[in-house]
Amino acid sequence: MTAILRSIGFVWALPGTIIGLLLGATTLSRPRARDGVLVFSEARGFGALHRRIGFTAITFGRVVIANRPLNDRSWAHELVHVRQWEILGPFMILAYPLASVAGYRRNPFEAAARRKAGA
Repeated sequence: MTAILRSIGFVWALPGTIIGLLLGATTLSRPRARDGVLVFSEARGFGALHRRIGFTAITFGRVVIANRPLNDRSWAHELVHVRQWEILGPFMILAYPLASVAGYRRNPFEAAARRKAGA
């Protein structure tokens, strides 16, 4: 049953994964797999833009775009976002920005990731 649910989550997160792959390609780096997630780790392209606005990483589906190597705490944080994408699928594209209207620190998706990562 767990394998079936993971497969459903993988497919449900696919629209975000496609966006992540396209944005990750702008870093001009080769992604590497970590815990079943593709990671682009370069401060070029979308990674540079994201760094300029003050963030280390962003998750789209099962793709993480980071502008520097992630420590264990940051990785745990991003894995929470991967799971959120698996649950909400394409709705995450709207849900996350709407949840940020009151501010990034108040975003419940971020609060959950901070709790899970121990921050």
